[in-house]
Amino acid sequence: MSHKEILQVIQKEGLKEIRSGTSPLACLNAMLHTNSRGDEGIFYKVPGRMGVYTLKKDVPDGLKDLSEGSEESSDIQSDSPSSESSSSSSSDQSSNKEGRKNRWQ
Repeated sequence: MSHKEILQVIQKEGLKEIRSGTSPLACLNAMLHTNSRGDEGIFYKVPGRMGVYTLKKDVPDGLKDLSEGSEESSDIQSDSPSSESSSSSSSDQSSNKEGRKNRWQ
């Protein structure tokens, strides 16, 4: 499905109102994330394909069962902060503090 088709489903089902000033892409991302979780979600995240979703009704039952384990492991990996980004941000903060001290002294 294209992003336009998915947005049409969101609007048709009344899942979220897209107001003027609201980014359709932000709405789409939020709705896909929220509505691909649990048994009640109407979308299905395709395993192994980042950012690819389909309607749950279009997915064979056997495929849903096989991918549940891989979906959970990818969520765990994506939810954990990387040590690389946290260490670089803390070193950036300390260098900024030192830079301010030197500038004002």
